[in-house]
Amino acid sequence: MDFGFEDPNQHLKDFLKLVDSLDLDSKNRERTRLRLFQFFLRDQASNWLERLPAGSITTWEDLTTRFLAKFFPPGRTAKLCNDILMFQQHLGESLFEAWNRFKELLQKVPHHGIDLWLQVQIFYDHVNPVTRRTINQSTSGKLRNLNAEESWGLLEDLSLYDNESWNDDEVFLIWKAFGRITHDLGSFREETDKTTDLHQHLSRISLQWLETASQIQCDAVTKKIKTASEFFRRLHNIADLKKP
Repeated sequence: MDFGFEDPNQHLKDFLKLVDSLDLDSKNRERTRLRLFQFFLRDQASNWLERLPAGSITTWEDLTTRFLAKFFPPGRTAKLCNDILMFQQHLGESLFEAWNRFKELLQKVPHHGIDLWLQVQIFYDHVNPVTRRTINQSTSGKLRNLNAEESWGLLEDLSLYDNESWNDDEVFLIWKAFGRITHDLGSFREETDKTTDLHQHLSRISLQWLETASQIQCDAVTKKIKTASEFFRRLHNIADLKKP
């Protein structure tokens, strides 16, 4: 492997594409990656791996982090890390598009060393006001009260629903009815506990739509309601986790 001409990050991707095509469970996949990687290196890279102390590499993450730190050009690492830190949502770019572009920046330099909580904070601080309001509405401005994994998962969900026309007026009405977006997650849970099951609420709204819409409209609305139902189920689970 000639690192003067080949991208170490792309070399890892090509290796994973080949090895992960094998039908292996997660435990065996990790072991297989570690065992086979040495055969995909040569010259300077192969010598580097052989000189590592025995037992110093125990996971694939350990290996890729050290590998990229050693062979990824320092100047390029600095530039890509700066691209992450200076991330900005583009004009006309949706939440879904911005979130995926941000994740692509992270993937370009896996050894960036930026903690998960800071990744979430960078994205939140550098999206436009409309996107930030959408994020705030999903947690009533309580994003910082969630741990890093919960915050990341929430952004993943919002991105998914944004891609499924989550911002349609009909879906927003459902959001407003059940999320009561000015309440925090605890109030949201108390509200749904005092009435009936969340899915029964959604069913009643669905029937109201069915009474006034054509069959084509009904199919579209039903799909959106199912999407909303899944989203609120996830919010409900987060509320359960935060409940004392």
